[in-house]
Amino acid sequence: MTMNSGTWIGLGAALILANMSTLTAQAAETCPHLGLLADASRLTDFEGTTSAQFRATLGGEALQCVVKDGIAHTRLKFKVTGNLQTGAKSDTRKVPYFVAVMQGSQVLAKQVYSLDIPFTGHERNVSVEERVNRVDIPLAGGKAAGDYQVMIGFQLTREQVAYNRQTGER
Repeated sequence: MTMNSGTWIGLGAALILANMSTLTAQAAETCPHLGLLADASRLTDFEGTTSAQFRATLGGEALQCVVKDGIAHTRLKFKVTGNLQTGAKSDTRKVPYFVAVMQGSQVLAKQVYSLDIPFTGHERNVSVEERVNRVDIPLAGGKAAGDYQVMIGFQLTREQVAYNRQTGER
């Protein structure tokens, strides 16, 4: 199952107009870095019980980009693998995830999406490839595309982040 997410332009016109004349040839040759946010690469849902009922992981991420007219036009894909524990209700699970554009430790833009993981019959493990067809990053202030990072992760509750940090599973 592939979900084609819509256009996402989240950095604002001010950055688009800022100092595009200082772009270098290097900017056209590199792409932003793509990564998984470690504390948000796993999702565990207890569904009101004391034992985990559903788990999901992110992986297999890939990014393509084209730098044109001072904007890094990127597309990304990744895999989400869901696992139902024994006794968990077999149905479609909605999994929220985010795509964030960062420069260093500063988040410049973030968009939250939702992905359905369909469990039917006796299936306990399902993998879904997800695609985000457009993330545009204006290159401002002489920055190259490689000066930015595109991070993906699950949109987790505070409790889920704490659980991930406590269990230390990677």
